[in-house]
Amino acid sequence: MFVEFRSRGPAPRNEFLGRTPALVLVDSGSDVTMLPRRFARPLRISLDEGAVETISGAGGAPVRCFPRVELEARLCSGWVRLPVRFFASETRTGGLLGRAGAFEALRIAFDHSQALMYAAPASSR
Repeated sequence: MFVEFRSRGPAPRNEFLGRTPALVLVDSGSDVTMLPRRFARPLRISLDEGAVETISGAGGAPVRCFPRVELEARLCSGWVRLPVRFFASETRTGGLLGRAGAFEALRIAFDHSQALMYAAPASSR
């Protein structure tokens, strides 16, 4: 799905710094949202090569990424704050929408027989 992300400056001003849409795969196995590093530039996020960390990915595979940053994502017509990491590799092209922040804000249902996902704000009944 396409998700619009935006970044804000520090308090107290909290001004908008950058904004970008990104194609992400909804990944219930991912703790946090992961974006390819090319999205850091339009979001005006500075990535420090010296801060690259290795975390466990799918099946325990090592994944090199930058430390978490706080972004906002437009999910079901509302803005949600969530932690995001940027992949350190330049070759990663797709992003992952992880559980932290996103899954608390949404009610999600997967229809595997039709390969569909349904999402609505968690507050709607």
